[in-house]
Amino acid sequence: MKTNVTYIDASKFEALILASGLPVAAQKGFVKVQGPKGRQVYVASTKRVGRVDISGFEMPEGPGYVTPHCGPFGNVKQQLDFSLGEDEVLANFAALLEHMKALAPVEKAARKAPAAKADAPKGWTSIDTSVKPASSSRKDKIAKKAAEKAAAGIEA
Repeated sequence: MKTNVTYIDASKFEALILASGLPVAAQKGFVKVQGPKGRQVYVASTKRVGRVDISGFEMPEGPGYVTPHCGPFGNVKQQLDFSLGEDEVLANFAALLEHMKALAPVEKAARKAPAAKADAPKGWTSIDTSVKPASSSRKDKIAKKAAEKAAAGIEA
């Protein structure tokens, strides 16, 4: 365990989540609290919680509220600050959930249809298969060879 982290009983976080009325999904290692589309909070699924990740939005950084995430991890940019006392951490978590509920859903960016891709040939269609080289049949090849030999004066 880290020495500067206040570990808090998971039942206290569970009570705050249930009071907020937000949907919850259990995942491997975390409990995902779902806000508006694209906004989530991940609570470590341990008996004593020492980590809460904020995904899809950012809280204003201030002393004792949130800290930057340990490294880039998808949309997770911040974590709840657990270096404070238990009451402060729980109050910050409750404020975090209320703030998340007030956010608008994330708008999905419209996909652009690439112009070059629309005109590009698909698969093997870039090879013109309609024009085939003239191929002679086996009988034609034998007759041609016999004519060459006859012209040269060789008997077949």
